[in-house]
Amino acid sequence: MKSFKTQYILAGLFAASLMSACKKDEIGYMSDNLYYELNPVVIPKGWEYRGIGVNPDGSTRPLNFKLVHVYDKATGKNMDELFLKRYPMVTWKAALNFTLDSTKEKILSKMQMVDAYPVNIEPTSGQIYTNYTTDNLPAGHYVFDLEISNIKRTKLYPKFGEFILKDTVAFQDLKAMNGAYSNPLMKQGQESVTKGQGAESYSIDIKREVSDEFNITLYFLDKHGNPFNPKRGEVLKRPNGNTFLQTFETYTVKPDLFDDKLMYPVFQSPFPFISAGNGFNVYYRIAADACIYDDPTYNGYHSNPRFIQRFWKRGKYTVTIQLKNVTRKPL
Repeated sequence: MKSFKTQYILAGLFAASLMSACKKDEIGYMSDNLYYELNPVVIPKGWEYRGIGVNPDGSTRPLNFKLVHVYDKATGKNMDELFLKRYPMVTWKAALNFTLDSTKEKILSKMQMVDAYPVNIEPTSGQIYTNYTTDNLPAGHYVFDLEISNIKRTKLYPKFGEFILKDTVAFQDLKAMNGAYSNPLMKQGQESVTKGQGAESYSIDIKREVSDEFNITLYFLDKHGNPFNPKRGEVLKRPNGNTFLQTFETYTVKPDLFDDKLMYPVFQSPFPFISAGNGFNVYYRIAADACIYDDPTYNGYHSNPRFIQRFWKRGKYTVTIQLKNVTRKPL
């Protein structure tokens, strides 16, 4: 009797599994078990991010996904007022051609200000993606409802996905990058004659003003705080054979030169977006004729500060390099 009951139960389970399999083959089938393979995802605030799509678990495609509500996971509070609100954002309205679009004006003509949602769901894949306007949102752990539909059905999936919005840096950590800084001296007219100097020969300071504008203002100062003059040729690119090593200009357009600074317009983040070689190092030169060194045996040598820096978020940046052992001699 017991054996008969067992066989009856197994037969019932087998029949149920066949019915379930048939349902998945049905046109318009919508599984109860769609899921993200990575859940929660960690999203850095102010960065562009794109996650992976929803696993449809046999549901009939194409599927359409819509973000419905966002909640604070810890409190259950509805956060739609912040997350389903549009924020101003600079974006592209036409494709960029670096060969033809070689000036600030040409590039800016291909950009526009729009109102955008900070957190979005890609409608055909369910991927979560964000833009830099997440800087307007509080860090935290969030869950969200999705509405998913196909040719026959529309279904609400409460608390379907999760994401952690994490505070993060706007630019690269200077302490972490200390080993990437150097400042070798090269003799004027004899580049192969050098004197070694490390990162201790200068300091670097970076400040950011939050803004939809994106630019970098670069100062080079002597030990007294006097700025070297780029317009007079006191700040130069570092030669490399018949060309020059990378500067910020390598990744954007020519800077505006002033008596005390260089100003670079920037058009996308992170900046630099990809390396042009030598990692993300940038190389500059302070002309030998503009330098009076504390050690007179260094006079007649160019100062060549090298540093590495990436900017992850938009804003107005001020980068100040101060040579600790040099007094400026105006050219």
